[in-house]
Amino acid sequence: MSDMGLTHILPVKWHSCEESSDGRTLTVHFYRSMDRELASVECQETEAEVRVTVLLGLRRMPDGVVLPAMLIGGSTAVTLRKPVSGRTVIDGSTA
Repeated sequence: MSDMGLTHILPVKWHSCEESSDGRTLTVHFYRSMDRELASVECQETEAEVRVTVLLGLRRMPDGVVLPAMLIGGSTAVTLRKPVSGRTVIDGSTA
């Protein structure tokens, strides 16, 4: 997303997801480094599967700013067109 000043946007593996009680929302959990931010999340649905891809981008930092090399947790919610209802949920970064 250019308004956030992100560059080098790439898919990243997520480690878990939770389905809402009505099955229409997935909360996806991932790790990121301090210099990365959520750029977007993509979701492709078929009758058999839901493919969720988390995209992170590199933040533009002012000259001389150095961030610690550590991972922090992140999460994002995805609203589906229809409930999961037994479909397989797949990490789009690995497919």
